[in-house]
Amino acid sequence: MSSRSQTERKKRPLPRPSYPGLPQEAPDPAVIPGPTRRTGNSRNGPSRYDTPPQRRASRPSPKEEYEGNPEREEENRPARAGTMRRPRFTIFGALLFVLLMPFRFIGSLTRNIRWFICWPLRILLGCCFVGIVIGAILVFLYGTISNRYDISEVKSNIPERTVILDRKNRTIGTLHGENRKRVSLQEVPPVFIDALLLREDNRFYDHGGVDWIGVGRAFAQVLKHKRATQGASTLTMQLAKITYNHRERNLHSKLTEVALAKRIEATYTKDEILETYINRIFWGHTFLGIAAAARGYYDKEPRDLSLAECATLAGIIYGPNDFSPIKHPEEAKKVRDIVLGLLKNEGKITEVQYQAALAEPIATRTPQSRSEENYAMGLVRRELDAILEEEDIRLGGLVVHTTLDLDLQNATLDAINKHMDALEARKDFKKHLASLQAKREKRGILKNKLTTKAEYEASLAAWKALPAEQKEKTQPPMPNYIQSAAVVMDNATGALLAVVGGRDAEESKLNRAIQSRRQTGSLFKPFIYATFFQQGNSADTRISDDRIAYGEIRGAANWSPAIRTERTGA
Repeated sequence: MSSRSQTERKKRPLPRPSYPGLPQEAPDPAVIPGPTRRTGNSRNGPSRYDTPPQRRASRPSPKEEYEGNPEREEENRPARAGTMRRPRFTIFGALLFVLLMPFRFIGSLTRNIRWFICWPLRILLGCCFVGIVIGAILVFLYGTISNRYDISEVKSNIPERTVILDRKNRTIGTLHGENRKRVSLQEVPPVFIDALLLREDNRFYDHGGVDWIGVGRAFAQVLKHKRATQGASTLTMQLAKITYNHRERNLHSKLTEVALAKRIEATYTKDEILETYINRIFWGHTFLGIAAAARGYYDKEPRDLSLAECATLAGIIYGPNDFSPIKHPEEAKKVRDIVLGLLKNEGKITEVQYQAALAEPIATRTPQSRSEENYAMGLVRRELDAILEEEDIRLGGLVVHTTLDLDLQNATLDAINKHMDALEARKDFKKHLASLQAKREKRGILKNKLTTKAEYEASLAAWKALPAEQKEKTQPPMPNYIQSAAVVMDNATGALLAVVGGRDAEESKLNRAIQSRRQTGSLFKPFIYATFFQQGNSADTRISDDRIAYGEIRGAANWSPAIRTERTGA
């Protein structure tokens, strides 16, 4: 058996050698021995069952083929032994590989799923991956931008008015800063807080600075109405906007506010954020903060606001100038009723309270204007501007104690006006005024004719009554009546108690007590007495009070006092 196999192995034809890169000849078809089917017509000619002979296509020789195609010759040339072609490394290729890796991973996960499920799933997972990458980039970018802001300014940078107090701790006036007064949450009615949250941010205590439900709702409204019909800003985002004065309304500003809102929420408590918000927000006109709004619209402190007034103030935040109860009471009533409905639906007020508040009319009570322009305040402002730093002046919020006495200040002003009015009412005052006017005209002063205060007030009232067209063409009358000034001091301490620089600080800003040129008068007496004592004289030294004789004063030559008379021509 083994010898036979060896013999058969020897008789096997040797395999035809192959050359890499060269075309090989097709092997001859194998001949299967056995009987051949013959037909009746096989002897006479070919049958339909016979296979027609196939002609072998002429093939060019290998030499001719490769000489005519040098590229193929180079392509199929065998590589040298021991060498291997390596892929070239490029940064673009590496980046492309990294970017496509997640999509390849998604493809490998879904390759065994049916095609009608596979492709939608791949698209969904791909979009999720792209969204995650873009979100991570935005978080990093705007997180870096928000870190440039000083987050402590949220509570510290709240300009308010500086209050000036007299020696009895009574308010003389306010200056610097803004029309704002800070209050705590405990000084505000709870129903106002409920109305504010329902109107502006009903999930304030549930979100972390950004209400994503509100964002989705606002986006749906944009798709529905093709424009922005409602905002998605939370109270925290609004606080970030007004703190850092973001006036632009674009995507960059909104994303910055989102990042800042996250930082604010991580730094302060919800109550601190809410308290800062109600003290910062603008309520129309010049009112900043709930205290200024309550004072400006209703002449009340925040704790004394009624339910209807709370609902009105909470409703007009969206557009304080458009819904002002002073300028647009009908619009203010609409938003007030909306807020009252929200309070009733949420169970914050009863049906009886709701109906009573609806029946309450929109009535405002502006406070009696107390002029900040008075001569004492002008003097205090002048001193503070020289003492305070620019930052302190801008922020305000200071409490300044002075030695001034408000009662004495008002009494001095009343006494001056009373005396001046009595002087102007004298019969000979008109003649004296005419004489003074004639002297002014001789000197070429023709403007601002001298009048009395009563005449000035009458002409000013007549000018205010003119139509707007005529008022623009004419100038208001100028106050040109006699003035007076007074300074009251404490002799024991030298403290300034009252200063009056004129009859009305609103009509004349010049403080004649400290700014006018006045005759020196008795100011020379201390210098004269000091010189007299230095020469060896004493308080009981007697001197002649006769008329100064010629040559009595050294260096005065022949001068002596004389009486001069002038005719005024009156």
